[in-house]
Amino acid sequence: MAFSGAESYDEKQNSRRVSYPSTGYNACLAIEDDSFWFQHRNKVISYFIEQENPINFLDVGGGNGFQSMMVQNLGIDTIMVEPGINGAQNARNRGVKKIVNGTMSDLESLSVAFHSAGAFDVVEHIEDDIEFLGQMNRLMIPEAPLYLTVPAFNFLWSVDDVSAGHYRRYTKKKIKRSVEAAGFRLEYCSYFFSATFLPLLLLRAIPSLLGIRRQGELENKQASEHKSGGVLLSIVNAILAFEKKILSMGLSIPFGSSIIVVARKDD
Repeated sequence: MAFSGAESYDEKQNSRRVSYPSTGYNACLAIEDDSFWFQHRNKVISYFIEQENPINFLDVGGGNGFQSMMVQNLGIDTIMVEPGINGAQNARNRGVKKIVNGTMSDLESLSVAFHSAGAFDVVEHIEDDIEFLGQMNRLMIPEAPLYLTVPAFNFLWSVDDVSAGHYRRYTKKKIKRSVEAAGFRLEYCSYFFSATFLPLLLLRAIPSLLGIRRQGELENKQASEHKSGGVLLSIVNAILAFEKKILSMGLSIPFGSSIIVVARKDD
């Protein structure tokens, strides 16, 4: 199978509709490497992927390649699919080796089946999440593991979700229904980012509801929230480190601002 190389991109992909702001790629790129949020999410994701140690991995909606690079560094043959040209170019510059600047539809006509796949904070950007997950299912071998992260709880909805192009936030029950409807069986599901649950409620959701937090002011606010330092960051990191231990024990956390899902394709 011939993937788009790290040096080449299909410019026609620009015409494809992506439920994600075009400025979002570079905004995320500016904070990903130093952000406690992106770092913790990668630590959690890598733990679950390492338990399976698959031959290859399909990262759908890989953005700037932050997650793909992490999986690639685990020694797993990683293929990133990203419809946004800016994200694909940023991933190339980051060092991701195999990039398809397109969508899963571009892969379905090819004779390939993946041994594992993931979509990290992607499903909420898709209007028909069941169809999207079904596409992932069709690209995977039987019994292949699926890894997802999605934002949690609609009462945490804010203008940040609108700005990011989200269609919804999830509960464990809601993501379970979507995953199972797409032909997967759920193996593990837990809330995480417990340390950011209350801050998101107090600093994003409620101010958005009251009209205090506005879209035009978001970029600087989001950057400062991801790069908070000092004692506050030490406390947050301590909580998140403890949270990762709980998750690695197979236990479920009852609340958080995100959800981690491990599922498996049915035979």
